[in-house]
Amino acid sequence: MIGFGVVLIFGGYAVGSYGWVLVEGYNITPRQWFSPLNPYRWPGTGATIPRVPKGHLFPTSSAAAPGGTQSAGMA
Repeated sequence: MIGFGVVLIFGGYAVGSYGWVLVEGYNITPRQWFSPLNPYRWPGTGATIPRVPKGHLFPTSSAAAPGGTQSAGMA
């Protein structure tokens, strides 16, 4: 029962945090956000965070990181 509670809390946190990413308009795909092997690394202080392009409702993988690659935004 405790394990189920831990999974439920973690799942709620994951969905809630990605919801905040969508509300703020950051161009980060769910695959980048939830990846356990290659998690998304937030750009350093002062760096620009990629935004969802005009005319799109959801993040796009082609513009999710500067230069169009996932590794370009990682330090």
